[in-house]
Amino acid sequence: MKITLTGAAAVVTAMALLLYSFHTLSILHYALALAIITLIFYDYRQTVKATSVLYRLEAERIVKPRYIEEQGIVTVTLRLWNPTDNGVPLLRLTDNLPVFADPVTDTVYDTNLPPKIGIEIVYRARLTAPGRHVWRSVIVRVSGPLGMFVSEHVVEAIDHVIALPRRPRIEVLAKTVERLPGLRLHGRALQGQYDLATIREYVPGDDARRILWRHYARTRKLYVREDYGEARARILLLLDANQDYWLLGKEPNTLAHLVLRLSRAVIEDVIESGGRVDVIVCGEEAPQLVMEITSINRHRIFDVYSAIESGKGCREGLSAFARFLANIPLHEYNALILVTALHGLATSGPRPLLEIASRINHGLHVVAAVYGVDEAMRLAPVLSGVERVVENLNGTLALFYHELLFVGRGEVEA
Repeated sequence: MKITLTGAAAVVTAMALLLYSFHTLSILHYALALAIITLIFYDYRQTVKATSVLYRLEAERIVKPRYIEEQGIVTVTLRLWNPTDNGVPLLRLTDNLPVFADPVTDTVYDTNLPPKIGIEIVYRARLTAPGRHVWRSVIVRVSGPLGMFVSEHVVEAIDHVIALPRRPRIEVLAKTVERLPGLRLHGRALQGQYDLATIREYVPGDDARRILWRHYARTRKLYVREDYGEARARILLLLDANQDYWLLGKEPNTLAHLVLRLSRAVIEDVIESGGRVDVIVCGEEAPQLVMEITSINRHRIFDVYSAIESGKGCREGLSAFARFLANIPLHEYNALILVTALHGLATSGPRPLLEIASRINHGLHVVAAVYGVDEAMRLAPVLSGVERVVENLNGTLALFYHELLFVGRGEVEA
């Protein structure tokens, strides 16, 4: 419990009147001093009762909608219940918002709380970053009716919302993977004798025109061919959500914003081109694997960004991927795409990238966000080293900047 400025002023005034009354033998000043002391004591007792209620309050929070896109607005409903037989004369609620949640309406409420009664407050907030936004607690401050003393307590009320990064209007695959089995780039499946992607065993329902009859004549086993655009490509995406990226740049275009928007563009490109994506997210504690993102179960994209709390992220950098890949059957994937930032490639050094490359024998594609042209020029030696690694694996390197910037409430710059 603390005394407020009002309470301190009342105490000083009472002491001054008391001393003055003794000096002047004034009954009036003595009576005024006693009256003020009585009020101070009364407010103190009421604050003590309110404090006993404070530690028994029950809170519940509901944030809707559960899934949204960055820059979207959510509605927060906070319910506070007093289960005791004592009331609270003055109560102030101050909600603790996540780092990237900006209040649209007021989040501080002054009210009273009768016994056995609950109250409900509602406000709205704009989410200015992708990832998982967590509301954890509310600050409850109680005082007596005169406001001379206050007591404060943090009441737990947890809920969260997942915000997708905004999707920039870019075709990432067109700049990286131009000819990959199972991807229909630009809406066309390549056809013809020399567009063979793979062969597999025949299953009922396959087109008889795709059966390899010469192979059947020799082996008596039915196999069918799949051309580029007809096979179902399987992509492994590594999402480098480094915690330091949130510190570079200004909201809503920090380097973390750019990397997460770029990752969504890659995922959407792959599934819209007929492929499927498994994503390894370098989260706060350890990398997490989100599997089987396709056009049918597109909702699993939200699972990717639920692994990243806004403002937080991976602390180890690219080295975390190298260790995690040791447990992944990489031969099952057609290609590996690393979504990162040029800054991350520079700070991690060449070793983690070489360790990742050593675990695969083909198809390493690096897609990196750059925080401005100046950074790209400054880190030109890093670019050269990365280019050599990916070229040795028949891969590609693509950089993005302007296409990822958020330029207003409406859209990401095209």
